Amino acid sequence: MFSNLDQAYKCDQCENVCDVIFSFDRQVARVHFHENPDWLEIEPVEETSLGTFCCEECRSRALQSVLDREGLVLPEAPPTGERLESCTLCKRLQDTTMFHTYYVFSAAVEEEDGILAVLDSEDVAIVCASCRPIDGSVYELSGPPRPHCMPPAAVLEIFKAML
Repeated sequence: MFSNLDQAYKCDQCENVCDVIFSFDRQVARVHFHENPDWLEIEPVEETSLGTFCCEECRSRALQSVLDREGLVLPEAPPTGERLESCTLCKRLQDTTMFHTYYVFSAAVEEEDGILAVLDSEDVAIVCASCRPIDGSVYELSGPPRPHCMPPAAVLEIFKAML
């Protein structure tokens, strides 16, 4: 499956070569919602691999040490894909149309041309820009500045203005 075994993905836990690559990643992104509610566009600007594993079992065994390194506890319920999501750390609402950090489990295979084909991807946590600051000068930010992380009263004001 791999064109060059010296460059194959190896498991961080057991060091086996990965036929399917199970990963845990930290990404900085924002979401663009469209008129069709079934379609949204994620604009990633930064991705950091926190671990590459050969199977879900190895990922599960390594997960707690990765979470400890990140200062993160996974929420009871994963993010829902809505515009406003609860920050895993402070529990305040994050406007996902603004740049924020999120954590994702994924499974992928490497195709013959070296490109990874994602088989499955699941967002597992979102952290607001107040809890995990993002250097906005690195990214081209458009539109007027808005708060990244909003207390419930501010969210209520947004909903009132929409009515």
